[in-house]
Amino acid sequence: MTTFSRQTLMRWRRNPISFIQQCLRDPETGKPFKLLDAERRFLVHAFQLGDDGRLLYPEQVYACPKKSGKTTFAAIHALTTTLLFGGRYPEATICANDLEQARGRVFEMIKRIVECSPRLRADANITQARIEIPDLKATIQAIGADYAGAAGGNPCIAVFDELWAYSTERSHRLWDELVPPPTRKIACRLTVTYAGFAGESTVLEVLYQRGLQQPLVASDLHAGDGILMFWSHDPIAPWQTEAWRADMRRSLRPNAYLRMIENRFVTTESTFIDMAWWDACVDPHATPIITDRTLSVWIGVDTSVKRDSTAIAPCIGIGKHRRRGSFGIASINRCPTSPSTSRWLSKIPSTTCTSGIAFAESFTTPTRCKLQRSASDARASRSRGFRRALRT
Repeated sequence: MTTFSRQTLMRWRRNPISFIQQCLRDPETGKPFKLLDAERRFLVHAFQLGDDGRLLYPEQVYACPKKSGKTTFAAIHALTTTLLFGGRYPEATICANDLEQARGRVFEMIKRIVECSPRLRADANITQARIEIPDLKATIQAIGADYAGAAGGNPCIAVFDELWAYSTERSHRLWDELVPPPTRKIACRLTVTYAGFAGESTVLEVLYQRGLQQPLVASDLHAGDGILMFWSHDPIAPWQTEAWRADMRRSLRPNAYLRMIENRFVTTESTFIDMAWWDACVDPHATPIITDRTLSVWIGVDTSVKRDSTAIAPCIGIGKHRRRGSFGIASINRCPTSPSTSRWLSKIPSTTCTSGIAFAESFTTPTRCKLQRSASDARASRSRGFRRALRT
């Protein structure tokens, strides 16, 4: 950095992208970085200053689908902020859920960029979790979820990687400790992530809702009230092809695909039956069976006590080999759980017996369903345990 004149530094501060392209090198190619369009748009707004000389957007969020280059972008942003705008004794803090993750992702990428960039590596002292550039008295360090150790810091930038996983009180305290300090005119907190779990990733959810309330200044880019947020549901990198997305759709569970590839918040509840599987079982030419006393029917009873619903579902075999062939639903009765559910349960035997269809067997959940079987019900069906029913 001793080779940089004051005029050069001032020019780079006016146009930080020129610093990135002229000074930093891509470790994978050894050549200048080729920034994505989304990255360029973000950086144009990231270093805008107000009349008081402070950053307009000290809270910054860069969220996009998995494998969008977020880690590399965070490393570029951290180096640019620290070396160009850090002032005296600039500090950068790289955070993650644990120290190993902090060292292994964003911090490791910063190390590789410094080692690959001729104008930086000569002056840099690099250790396992710390980088020092003596000419600027700059320090870049990686920390785990140690909020006590982060207290009292004065970083010009704090980088949070994968904020969706910050769901514990310990990680929330770390987030609170590393707010942009008022002692520095140019200081920010950068979050790079994709979406998390609704109701669990509370730190990220609050940040996301705050960002959505701000006006759009570019495609998927919100800015205002001290926050700059880029949040995209679409692929932004050329390597995120449609073939790759199709492969991810086949490989991941539906909720995982929505969260990681489409960058959408999901619930932790998984889908019991994929709707595509259900739709594949539907016969559009099937017609309801009104009555047929010669037809054998297998009835499933699913009961509930506190939540969910109670239902009975008579099923019939279709085709010559009814025991091992396809099955259809003859009829279905459903009742939400309520104080009257027990009265409804007591009517299940008579309901099934008077449906106009004789049934061969009924499958119940013996630990949850306590039915008073009538004499006619006992003659019409025999009850078997739920586990045995599954094996058939």
